[in-house]
Formats: sequence, structure tokens, C-alpha cells
Amino acid sequence: MTTMSTRGAVTVRHLSIRVPWHDDGWRGTVCQRPTENASCLVLPRIREEKDDARQEAAAGSRFGDELDETDWPPCVPERVGFMSPTGITRHVNHPYAGTSQAHTHFRDTPFQIPPYSPACVPFRWMRRDMAGELAQEYELPFRDELETWARERMGFNSGWVQERDNQQTLLDTFFSFVKPQESLCFVYAKRTPLSEDNRRVLIAAGRVEHVGQAVEYNYASAGELRSLIWERPVRHSIRPGFKDGFVLPYQQILALSEQDLSIDPAEFVAYAPDDHFTEFAYASEHVSNDSEA
Repeated sequence: MTTMSTRGAVTVRHLSIRVPWHDDGWRGTVCQRPTENASCLVLPRIREEKDDARQEAAAGSRFGDELDETDWPPCVPERVGFMSPTGITRHVNHPYAGTSQAHTHFRDTPFQIPPYSPACVPFRWMRRDMAGELAQEYELPFRDELETWARERMGFNSGWVQERDNQQTLLDTFFSFVKPQESLCFVYAKRTPLSEDNRRVLIAAGRVEHVGQAVEYNYASAGELRSLIWERPVRHSIRPGFKDGFVLPYQQILALSEQDLSIDPAEFVAYAPDDHFTEFAYASEHVSNDSEA
């Protein structure tokens, strides 16, 4: 697959998007058989927060209009509804709001996720140990002294970039390479029930149609430290009927294999290329020109 192009002097890059395994097509619903889905547990947030009894009670229910947000499964922030035809509003709480004095003024912030728009986050670009390298590579005005200032106010070290302006610089740069109508997006999972292979599994592919804007956290009052929500919704072109993109029929293959034991689902799995592992990691990342599946 061709996954990077150059338009004039502007490099157009393409996007990988990690999702958890889902047994009903990632359509914005709770799994049909939640307790039987062990593949999603490879993601720490789901492993730590999954409530089988609650999810069994809500099996097949839609997030947007049939469940209160308090009853959503932990896979929702992990982009499990990337094929949902309805949007949702998720309230995002800063992970340090309850532990850092510098974040006590942060408040839950509504974050809108439109239909067919997974909320993408490039974790590698938010790693503190990568910031200097990225700033040098892209000639960015990243200010290391602001991170020292933030750590002093937090009272502990963090492996993540904390200061708003630095976050904006890095995130704006990452998403600036993703061009609507020109960039492709490749959806993948770390683990599926089709195979015991640990390679990344390609789930779907389409075209980027729109990239959302940055959203800053809400605050109870003015404080020294400010921060952005790292995620941005990216609308893709994949729709039922697959005119401009597709989802691989893994659920149908599994169903057939249950009826016909001669069918080995592992034979039908499409894997991300081994020599481009970093491009299919960190939740979302740029995908280079010579990646081939």
C-alpha cells in the first residue's frame, strides 16, 4: 500500500489508528458477548476497568442514545466506536486532577466525537523523552524550561509533556501532516481472537475526511498550569457499502469457522508490516510511504 505522498513542498502523511477488538463491527455499541471478548484486555485501560456484569447487562446497547455515560464500557475512549453512525459527547477528566496540586483547578471537559470519527492521540509525540528529538527534527519552538516549570508545580516527575504551549506545538505539528481527502487512515488492533500471533492486525482502511481542532480543558478558576486534551477526532470515509474504504470481514470469518471447523481464521488475517512496528503503535502515528502489508 502507498502511504505517503508529496504534494508540492507539503508532505502528506497517513495515519494509523488503534482500536480494541469488538465482536459487532465497531458500530458504537457494547459487544454482543462482552465476557467472551478477551482480546480487548491487551489494552491496560480496558483490562483495569472492564466490568463484565455491567457490560453483559448492556450487551448490544448503543453508547450515544441507549446508555448513560456512566455506563459506557472503558473501550469507548479507546475508539471502539470508530464505525458509529452517531456522535457522542464524552467528558474528559485530566488524569492528574486528583493527584497533582497543579491540576486541582482542572474540571471535566465535554469532548465531542462526531459520527465515523475516532478520537486519535499520538502518544509518542507526547512523551517527554521524545520531545527534544521531535523538536529538533521538525525545527519546533519547544521550550524545555516550561516542562521544568510544570514539574516544579506538580511536585513530581512525569513522562509526559505537561505545558499547554508545548503540547499545542507538538500536536499541531503531528496533525498538520494529515490532509483531508489526501491522507489515508489504517485502523489496526493489537490482538484479535483470529490468531495467537502478536503482530498488529489491520482492521480497516479509508480516507481522512476531516481533522478536528484542539480542545483545552475547562478550569474551575484561573491557574498557573493549562493543558490540552491530546485527542482530536478524525473523520474517515469508511461507510456501510464500502465505496471509499472498507472493514475486513473478521467477525463473519469467525462465525463461519464456528460452523465449519475446517476454516482456520488465522489464514485470513492481514498484518501490519513487521519492519514498520513504530508506525502501528502509540495509538496513532504517521505511516510512511514504503509500508506494505
